[in-house]
Amino acid sequence: MKTSTGIQPGSYSLACLTCHDDAGASSAVNYTDTHKLRSDANSSTPSSPNCSKCHAGGSGPSGLNPHFTIGPDLRDDHPISMSYPTNLPEFFNIPPDFSAGWTDVKLYSGKVECGSCHDPQDATRGMFLRKSNTGSSLCTTCHRK
Repeated sequence: MKTSTGIQPGSYSLACLTCHDDAGASSAVNYTDTHKLRSDANSSTPSSPNCSKCHAGGSGPSGLNPHFTIGPDLRDDHPISMSYPTNLPEFFNIPPDFSAGWTDVKLYSGKVECGSCHDPQDATRGMFLRKSNTGSSLCTTCHRK
């Protein structure tokens, strides 16, 4: 691709990485703060009917869904903080707004960030996706098959 990522993730993605890297939630000794993101913010004990949103089974770090322990090596994940490649229409769909993207898939000043595909406020589609990925519809918003 004829695009590059910044030296550091953008601020939108850095907000996500405060919990979703090995220095955050997956290696923390005290999970209370992370649990407050998902459960009752007034509770000092991490108990919630939403446990399965992060924990695939079991409890503690070994029970975390692997998507929530992405680790500091992001080479096997989707690139973030990259300029959306509008110069390759044979591979990428052109967004209606080069700066903000589509109505359901966001660009942040023309860049792909974690929040482009994920909405941390809405877990109704699983994995906090902005839209369903049935038939790869989330992916094909940007990528041409």
